[in-house]
Amino acid sequence: MRDLFMQAVAYTSMWLAQREVFAYRDEALQNWTLPGGVEEVQATVLAKLRVALDYARSSNAYYAGVFASVGFDPLTMRGLEEISVLPIMTKDDIRRHRSDFEACESMNSHRVEGKTGGSTGQPLKFSMSRDDYLRSVGIGLAGWHFCGYVLGDRVGVLGGASIAKQDAVPWHISRSDLALNRRQFSAAVMDDNRIAQYWDYIARWEPAYLRGYPFALAELCRHRPKGCAGHYRPRAVLTTSEMLTESDRHIIEKALGAPVFDGWGLNDGGASAYECREHIGMHVDTTRAYVETVDDAGRPVWDMPGRIVVTSLTNKAFPFVRYDTGDMGVLAWRGCKCGRSGLMLTQILGRCDERLNIGGVRTEACAGSWLTDIDRVRRWRIVQDGPLHITITLDVDAGFDKRASEEAVTLSFVSRCSTVSIAFVYAPLPLPTDGSKWRSVVVLDSARHQTRVVAEKHA
Repeated sequence: MRDLFMQAVAYTSMWLAQREVFAYRDEALQNWTLPGGVEEVQATVLAKLRVALDYARSSNAYYAGVFASVGFDPLTMRGLEEISVLPIMTKDDIRRHRSDFEACESMNSHRVEGKTGGSTGQPLKFSMSRDDYLRSVGIGLAGWHFCGYVLGDRVGVLGGASIAKQDAVPWHISRSDLALNRRQFSAAVMDDNRIAQYWDYIARWEPAYLRGYPFALAELCRHRPKGCAGHYRPRAVLTTSEMLTESDRHIIEKALGAPVFDGWGLNDGGASAYECREHIGMHVDTTRAYVETVDDAGRPVWDMPGRIVVTSLTNKAFPFVRYDTGDMGVLAWRGCKCGRSGLMLTQILGRCDERLNIGGVRTEACAGSWLTDIDRVRRWRIVQDGPLHITITLDVDAGFDKRASEEAVTLSFVSRCSTVSIAFVYAPLPLPTDGSKWRSVVVLDSARHQTRVVAEKHA
């Protein structure tokens, strides 16, 4: 009865304040199940893309100049691939032409201000038109629907500034938290005392779903006090904001006895994707943004690793066109066993600035998938500190099989570059104390510079 009452409260609150959200939720769900499958989804995206790009050209002088310089007319587009004539846009491009974007913002008085978390070292302030913002909420509800969530179900949120307030604790409840039946747990402080307090609250409140940063959720699971909340089993766990490693998925699912549903998204560009019960990738929403993966020359690539770029379809306050998200992934147009079809994000490979360049060989780094004893690994970090040298720090429990794991990781790197040198360090790796996202892979600026110098000598 309590859940039914809170579902009614949450639905009523949302209807009174933002009733458009429900139409956008239904549109997103229907778009994944169009009778024409992939072809109909692509045709729908193309029609929206023409309108969005024409608006960007007419409302923003920067885009008008870019389109004219390559002879691009969005209204004559016959296929999605034609957008590839446009250059990739970066945060630096936006900063250099900020006045053009501000002029566009000024035409949308009911906009919602936003900013990126700055995990790339380049935070960005931007805006969303009210319609675009409400779409983001509706699409989020559609994506959560995959794991069975109903608006008003109890949700515990553990993370940093991108999903929870910096100083949030569940016993200080805001009006919106109360109306949505949500409690926030800040990841800024994750010592033994705070984790024990969180588990005590979780045991009493019993949220139906937990949502948060993968590393923070894994840390919560590793340090559950003995005998505390042993009976607690959420219906599902939703991860977001960081790359979910297989080791973290394993730890969370084993500790909580519930499936993990991964998600990916960003408001700067309006892209989002959600994992369904098949767990073979994430379904990309194409009602709010068009998402591509591109090679180093900016050409679209499918079914292979590429940089993820996004074009917003509904943000009239701050249009993003072929915006570089900074993420690497694999995209494919296909159907899924769950019955949905369209664009799928089959792999997230991390940040572009987290790719290693060892001896001229670019490679993704995911030690979590190579370690042979992941149950005893708390956290790991790879640092490239030279053109041919990496340091791998492992925070492990007693009994960890060092020899087998070191051999497996070394073999993986040596198979890519035979001259690479690897140092293994075993030491504690505390979570960030400011609630920021965890970085598993770090490439030092000095290593980037040395790698460029070596490449230039051999050019």
